[in-house]
Amino acid sequence: MMIPDSSQAQQALQLAIAIEENNTHCFHDCAIRFMTYDRDVTLFLEELASEEQAHKQELLELYERSFASRMPADITPPTELQAYRRGLEAIREHFFVIDNIMAQSLLELALEIERYTRSFYMEQTLTTSDPEAQAIFSRLAEYEEDHESLFLKRIEMMRHKKSNNGMQTQYPLTI
Repeated sequence: MMIPDSSQAQQALQLAIAIEENNTHCFHDCAIRFMTYDRDVTLFLEELASEEQAHKQELLELYERSFASRMPADITPPTELQAYRRGLEAIREHFFVIDNIMAQSLLELALEIERYTRSFYMEQTLTTSDPEAQAIFSRLAEYEEDHESLFLKRIEMMRHKKSNNGMQTQYPLTI
């Protein structure tokens, strides 16, 4: 099945794939940072990274069915997402999460990535004319909205930890 208005649709799918790739790496990177601080958050972020990878795979399959070609390797995520990656780089001084403030900051960064991604998918749902692509973008927007809710809950839990005399659960590094 070929998607009508293929140039615009092709670019939208390429960007969606790049976004999912970016999010996979970002959440995996954040998960590693939480390893010594909060095992539950590490597992949560790894699960999200796996979901983002599955989203990417679904989009790649749609791309190949729609355009009878493989996705180009040199697609760059949108500038807005690159700014979030730079935000992660800015806190490289302390790679592992060492306190509640850093934990909240990383989770808030991930929340903003999810909000951006949901907004992108909502826009694509409204502008694509292909029913299959529209259904996928709509479903992905719903998934990202669910992820936002999960991040909001995690952030609230971090705030609650902070209010309990700053006590934090420390976990030994295990690999």
